[in-house]
Amino acid sequence: KDTHWKQLGDICKDTLDRLFQQNPSAKFWHYGKLDDGDKVQDGFYDLGIGRAFSYVEELQTHAIEADIEILVANRSMDAKLGKLQEQCLELVAQEEDKGARILKLANLVSSRLGGAVKYDEYGDFGFSTDVQKAKALRNSNIVCVGDLNKGACRHRAFLFKYLCDQLGIECSIHRSRHVRGAHVGHAWNVVHVDYDTPVVVDLMHDVGKLYPEGKEDASKYSRLGAFAFATL
Repeated sequence: KDTHWKQLGDICKDTLDRLFQQNPSAKFWHYGKLDDGDKVQDGFYDLGIGRAFSYVEELQTHAIEADIEILVANRSMDAKLGKLQEQCLELVAQEEDKGARILKLANLVSSRLGGAVKYDEYGDFGFSTDVQKAKALRNSNIVCVGDLNKGACRHRAFLFKYLCDQLGIECSIHRSRHVRGAHVGHAWNVVHVDYDTPVVVDLMHDVGKLYPEGKEDASKYSRLGAFAFATL
């Protein structure tokens, strides 16, 4: 019996993994992370924390609610995102060094979404007003990332992952599982400048800094461990 149920469980997991390969948005919703091998394209979206999975086409029909925000990357409905990607291609084409490409992209994402913000000023950054304006622009809970002029760590990590995948830069995205506290839905990116050391990319505070995973600076930026519920 144990063997039977184990085999059944393995089959279910394999089936789920195959489905998720075709839908990175669903995979991100389920696992709260996408590895560097999980490539996203136009149509990628993030439902946030604590909501049932649904498709964008359905979500677009729902009335606006203040506490719902569906973050979307799709150039076919977001001309500003298309222009930003073209700008990124021009910048990255000038650099052969991977670290330099990551730094330029980090600075571009940060400047596009409000610039650097100190840790002790992050709570007063005021990005939520911009999110509500973006929702009103589409008359739905959909937030096209190109419509934002200000974005928190979640928005920046989402945009950075999307752009990295379009530019061929290996990058993963991770989301906190916290459903309460100051850092609900917080997200961050991990890249490899070399083959040995995964590093967290700072897109918000000391923009462009790379923190080796497991170190204090990486945990602080990721809001993990002792920093999970700290106001910072």
